Amino acid sequence: MASVVSVANLALTILGADRITSLDDGSENARRITNVYYSALEDVLRIHPWNFAIARAQLGRLASTPLFEYDYEYQLPADCLRVITVSDGTDIIEDYKVEGKKLLCDETTVKIKYIKNTSDANQYTSQFIYVLANRIAAEIAYAVTNNKVLAEEMFKLYQSRLQTAKEADAQESDSVHTIDSDLWTIEKRM
Repeated sequence: MASVVSVANLALTILGADRITSLDDGSENARRITNVYYSALEDVLRIHPWNFAIARAQLGRLASTPLFEYDYEYQLPADCLRVITVSDGTDIIEDYKVEGKKLLCDETTVKIKYIKNTSDANQYTSQFIYVLANRIAAEIAYAVTNNKVLAEEMFKLYQSRLQTAKEADAQESDSVHTIDSDLWTIEKRM
């Protein structure tokens, strides 16, 4: 069973650092993790449309309207980190704009597929957990070890794990995901 603490401890283990019992256990490592955990999580979630973090919603049109360019504005869900696709329920809409927590377009019905901010670690795949732990390790590596070379290596390890996890995640979807690597590119049809 995954938790914030287990992800944090994986990051600390990668660095060879002392583990924590909770984010507020008073240790220096807990403070370091607390400072970066949720920002790193949001960044790693946004970077790829992870299958476990995909949600769908029909948006409610707001009474207000944009000053120009579009006819309507819609409130995005509070947990929306990034809009992936927009449709009218039948066809994909390509002419829209996300501004703040609103989506602007000319359609009267709007449905979206989006990346949701999922902080429940039980929802994560094992590969995502390793990616997140490696990202956290990269963020705190220098503060924990005072070793610039190790900090750089941690970032390279994070990038490598991210690429592998994105490739595996994309293979479980029928959506368009393009994954560039030094060796190959995968494109799946929409």
